[in-house]
Amino acid sequence: ADILQRHFALRSACCVSSSFRPVTPQELFVAATTKVLYDDPEWPMYHTESANWQILVSFCEGFLDIDENGYAKFKDSKTEHLLSRQITGFVRDAHHFMAMVCLKQTEQMGPRLLLEPWFDFRALEVRFPLHNYVVTFWQYHYGIAEQYAESLPGQLQLLMDAAWAARKQA
Repeated sequence: ADILQRHFALRSACCVSSSFRPVTPQELFVAATTKVLYDDPEWPMYHTESANWQILVSFCEGFLDIDENGYAKFKDSKTEHLLSRQITGFVRDAHHFMAMVCLKQTEQMGPRLLLEPWFDFRALEVRFPLHNYVVTFWQYHYGIAEQYAESLPGQLQLLMDAAWAARKQA
């Protein structure tokens, strides 16, 4: 596997292991490919949305599967146990990654969502596959990660400032 495959496979494992509810392949794709750091690699866009997430899932075929209800899950409990209990810091880092994903997605959807999560709900739900997850769970990932992730409070402060400014203009 090349470096890009490993990068996106690891991010997919982070998403599945730290999510507070099962995620669809589309949600997994959006989360795993969100650029949260300035030097994150770009996902090489393929022809369709479906092709994109199918290719991402194929990168993870050794440890992830899509269940009968259409959600991404670990193929077996051994893999989940290895990641969550045997690799020091994996769960902590996974929540940190998901907190950054949620903040970046909120920035893209419009920071006003921090103050009014119901704002433009239906339209954003159509345009952003991770919308419902982000508005529901961002604060839980953030709460777990903020104690050891020095950059998160600053990122949140910038988003809050933008949210208040957007609300004043509305």
